[in-house]
Amino acid sequence: MVPADAYAVFEVEFKILKSYEDFVREFIAKLRELKYDKLADTCEINKMTLTEFFEQENWDMKQDWFVDRRTHMAIIYSDDCLHIGECSQRGDDVDKDLPYIRVKDDSFAKYN
Repeated sequence: MVPADAYAVFEVEFKILKSYEDFVREFIAKLRELKYDKLADTCEINKMTLTEFFEQENWDMKQDWFVDRRTHMAIIYSDDCLHIGECSQRGDDVDKDLPYIRVKDDSFAKYN
């Protein structure tokens, strides 16, 4: 279930990607397509950290980001705050006991 204050849960149209670097480029392109240019800019500046995060978390580049509980997800809340990580048991945010990334304006932070 998506929380009431969630503005957008988005998915990338998955293609056959050969690397996490390609995946990050597609991720940023999707943010731009959805008109989240500030989030895209911040992710672009931090693309090395974002790539390392996807690699470390063994992110499945072929699955939807918000399919079912305990899957990878990216969610943008109404205040244009992006969370990237593994979906919580409740299904309303990333599991903050596990590694996740929070992007807001110029702020890019990796937790856990």
